[in-house]
Amino acid sequence: LEATSGLDGTFAFEGVDLTPGVQLALCATYLDVMYHDPFDAPAEGSPVSRDILVYDVTGSDETISVTSAHVIFYPKPEQSAVEVLEFFMFQNSGDRTYVGAAEGGAGNAGETLHFTLPEGASNGALHQGLSEEQVQWHEGGFCSLAPVYPGQQQITYYYTLPYSGKGKLQFVRHMDYLPAEILVMTAGNQGQVTGQGIVSQGPMDLQEEGQFGVYRATLSPSQTTLDLELSGLAGGSGSA
Repeated sequence: LEATSGLDGTFAFEGVDLTPGVQLALCATYLDVMYHDPFDAPAEGSPVSRDILVYDVTGSDETISVTSAHVIFYPKPEQSAVEVLEFFMFQNSGDRTYVGAAEGGAGNAGETLHFTLPEGASNGALHQGLSEEQVQWHEGGFCSLAPVYPGQQQITYYYTLPYSGKGKLQFVRHMDYLPAEILVMTAGNQGQVTGQGIVSQGPMDLQEEGQFGVYRATLSPSQTTLDLELSGLAGGSGSA
C-alpha cells in the first residue's frame, strides 16, 4: 500500500489487514533514503497511529565510529583453516543519515562503510546487519551501499583463512575503523593468541556455544593494523 503525505506531513492507509499477529511495516522515503519501522498489528485490530523519523543527509563520515569490535576464530583442523567471524557496532553520533562520499571526498559515491579483509581470505559471507543487495564485493573486501542512520548499527560477517602445517595463523587485518580495543575469541578455547597489545582474559563459557578463549587487543591511536598470531592449532598442511 502507498500513500502521499499531506501539507502537514500526515498520511493514512485504508484497508490494512489488522488481524492480530500480522507483521506490518511503515516505510517512508525522504531525500531518496528509505526509512523502515516494523511493528505488530494491535491485538484488538483497532486503527494504529505511528510516527516515523526521517533525517537530512550528509556525505561526510565524521560522525561515524566503531564502539565495539569482536574477532572470533573457529578453527577447522580437518580443513587446515580457520573460519573468522567479525562483529562491528557502528555509531552515527550525528543528526543526519550518512549516504556516502560527497563529491570530491574519499571513496566512491554511494559507498558508505568499508571492510578490508586479510590477505588470503575466501568464502566471505554476510551474517547480520546487511543484505547481499546492499553490498559490493571486491578484491580484498567489500563495501556497504546502505545508508547509515543516526544511532547504532550492528554488522557481522564470516570469511575463511588457511593456516600452516605448524598450526599457526598469522592474522594481519587492516582496520578501516579504529575502536579503542577489540575483543578476540577462540572457539573451544583452541590455540593461543599473542601479539602486541594482546592480553588474555582467560576462558569464558557461553551456554549454547561452549567455551571460548578470550583476549583483549588494545590499539594505539596511530595503529591501523591488527597483527596477531593464533598458534597451537591442530592439523595443518604445507609450511609456515
